[in-house]
Amino acid sequence: MRALTIRQPWAWAILHGHKTIENRKKPPPASMIGQTFAIHSAQKFDEADYLDCAKQLPGKKIPEALPVSSLIATAKLLGSFTVGDPVEAFALPDDWASGPFCYVLGDIAPAPVELMASGQLGFWALPEEIEAKILAWMKKPLETRWSAWLADEAKYL
Repeated sequence: MRALTIRQPWAWAILHGHKTIENRKKPPPASMIGQTFAIHSAQKFDEADYLDCAKQLPGKKIPEALPVSSLIATAKLLGSFTVGDPVEAFALPDDWASGPFCYVLGDIAPAPVELMASGQLGFWALPEEIEAKILAWMKKPLETRWSAWLADEAKYL
């Protein structure tokens, strides 16, 4: 399984279904389209990103302390487009699309709580022991995974 490192609070916004498009400078590898991958929250936290996310999500409470250097979610890469391309194929609002390459995400679900890892640029391979934990976790009912995650996330609120 591969992972993609995303800075907070964007990783949080993806996990909670507020953001379904991830903007990148390069197109995704063709082999990743249709594949499930882990979302890793980057170690660095940028105050400007926090303020920008808050502007994009008026009325939503974004926790001030968010998990970093952690695998927080899984998602499927449904496809990608370039800013300016028609996005009707995905039937998504393009509020989050700033590109130049926009990765369309779906089937987003929480990953096991407190699963720490060091990230890398682009899609990267998870260590085997972490991949095994995520794959085992993904076999649990979605309701069970969300209950565990929300109980753990309460400490950040």
